[in-house]
Amino acid sequence: MACNLRKVMVCVDESAAAEKAFRKAAGLVQGGEGELIVLHVAEIMEPKLNALSLLNPLEDNMQFINKIEQREKAQEIKKKYEALFDEVPTVSLLFIAINLTLPQERFTFVNLEHPSAREGICKQVDEFGDLDLLILGSRGAGLLTR
Repeated sequence: MACNLRKVMVCVDESAAAEKAFRKAAGLVQGGEGELIVLHVAEIMEPKLNALSLLNPLEDNMQFINKIEQREKAQEIKKKYEALFDEVPTVSLLFIAINLTLPQERFTFVNLEHPSAREGICKQVDEFGDLDLLILGSRGAGLLTR
């Protein structure tokens, strides 16, 4: 069902929980006037500056490779969620189970490179400021680390 939510942010990654959260968020804004912000945080290693790292050029190469891999993964995730967005069915008062799609200007994908997904999400929530709803999937941690 459509709600009167103006701005909804959903945080995604490659997990099934994130996809489920995305489908729920897309269903809430489609058919209404809302905007969906899809946030992906690519966890990028911060350089460790110390005497040993200056002597080890391999450390720099590993960080560079990590950035490239994370950026490629972010592009794949963006394509996935753009395609999924068009598949999400919505319910309207006049029509049941029709596929209403949100105009592209109301769908925003944000890829943030940050050392911590948790801190990156908080940073983006602060920057967008006037969110009506933030949706997160499960963290994916096992029972021992929860």
